Amino acid sequence: MSASFTNPFIKSVVVNKAFELLITFDNQEERLFDVAPYLNGPAFAPLRDFDMFKKVRVLNGWGLSWPNEIDLSHDTVYLCSVPIK
Repeated sequence: MSASFTNPFIKSVVVNKAFELLITFDNQEERLFDVAPYLNGPAFAPLRDFDMFKKVRVLNGWGLSWPNEIDLSHDTVYLCSVPIK
């Protein structure tokens, strides 16, 4: 039997600056997540509007969500973010 591993779940999100989010995870770790690289694809294009970008919410710890069903999983956010030192 192998041990299962899951990345920490998202506890809170704050818009830090344009297209960057300050994420607090349930293990108390804080990390910065840059959304800018995702904005080139069609699914995330609506988030180029900063008023839309600011509507980010935590989706039951499992990820981040914006209107129009734009979502990122907690795994993606954790693995593609950088720890705050």
